[in-house]
Amino acid sequence: AQTFNILIRTCGEVGLARKVVERFIKSKTFNYRPFKHSYNAILHSLLVVKQFKLIEWVYQQMLAEGHSADILTYNVMMCAKYRLGKLDQFHRLLDEMGRSGFTPDFHTYNILLHVLGKGDKPLAALNLLNHMKEEGFKPSVLHFTTLIDGLSRAGNMDACKYFFDEMTKHECMPDVVCYTVMITGYIVAGELEKAQVVFDEMIPNGQLPNVF
Repeated sequence: AQTFNILIRTCGEVGLARKVVERFIKSKTFNYRPFKHSYNAILHSLLVVKQFKLIEWVYQQMLAEGHSADILTYNVMMCAKYRLGKLDQFHRLLDEMGRSGFTPDFHTYNILLHVLGKGDKPLAALNLLNHMKEEGFKPSVLHFTTLIDGLSRAGNMDACKYFFDEMTKHECMPDVVCYTVMITGYIVAGELEKAQVVFDEMIPNGQLPNVF
């Protein structure tokens, strides 16, 4: 995955990304690992470098080769579809994942919380967090931060504050990244006094401010 990542980063800017992917898939060395895992490594590498359209093409090659998707494949594909603004295909993949017998994992829930946050749907997000607990998944600081980040980008700082306070009720303490997301949200919203209040809470709560 790391080797492939370097190749894509090097070649993507000059328009050679698809040719590199195609050559890599067809190379003999590609056979040294199970195909599905190799495809997943490629898909994940492309996600890191935000080559979303290329992800769609590689996924089609994977299916054409007769390899079925697993939970990692679905997570990458749903990220790509969302980034491309193809919400209908995003939900179709989510339904297909369920029909194929795969249950959401921590990463799936993180993706869904991001989508609900940016869509400014705090009630649906609250229901999803409760569903996570029912399914035996304890929401982590990452899940709350992802949701708060999405809601702040949607301009709903009241919902951000609600979920920020909810974290401690879930025995999940905000980290420096979560504090930074809250501060950024308030500053973008022009609520500088509230940003200062959150900043002033950091050190007493054991979180040292970083460069961000």
